[in-house]
Amino acid sequence: MIVTAQPEATEAGACVLMRGGNAVDAAMAAALVQGVVDPQMCGIAGFGTCQIYDPYRNLHRTIDFHGRTPLAAREDMWAELLEGEVRIGFGFILKGRVNDIGYQSIATPGSLLAYYEAAEQFGTWDWKDICAPAIEQARQGFRVRPHVQRWWTHGAEEGQVDNIERLAFSETGRSIYFRPDGGLKKIGDRVENPDLANTLERIARHG
Repeated sequence: MIVTAQPEATEAGACVLMRGGNAVDAAMAAALVQGVVDPQMCGIAGFGTCQIYDPYRNLHRTIDFHGRTPLAAREDMWAELLEGEVRIGFGFILKGRVNDIGYQSIATPGSLLAYYEAAEQFGTWDWKDICAPAIEQARQGFRVRPHVQRWWTHGAEEGQVDNIERLAFSETGRSIYFRPDGGLKKIGDRVENPDLANTLERIARHG
């Protein structure tokens, strides 16, 4: 069974299985495609945990790839900025939202390294072949689906920075996720991100 939030990712994993790849090959291909078609929820610059079970070797392995804090960070560095905790209990609200938007809010991501390690240690396919579906998907772009559009417009209702503001924060974000008239793209609109395709091609070549 392959379960993802977007059908393109599930289809990518299914194709890998049908072509003889194992479950880890399929999962990593699906994860890379999911990062293309649902970019604010996951992607190569994200974090998380990967659970792998190999029944043939009776092996259960966990890859923890949560984001790393810069070495210069201190436990008390933002203590005077604390305003409260987000309503879902997943993070804190600081004055100026410096922990939520902008360059100070970025940790060192772990997703891509975890995908690569999982594929190298437990997969059977070449890394470049695992990356290929995501590259193809990034080249052709994707249509905004209801789940993605809802996250853009309603995903930050717990005290965080509004997601539309987050998408518009950078020039690249504005060019990718907004219409020429300045409005946010809607359900059915195509999102194209050729720079991501180029990045994924480099990752396929160099790991």
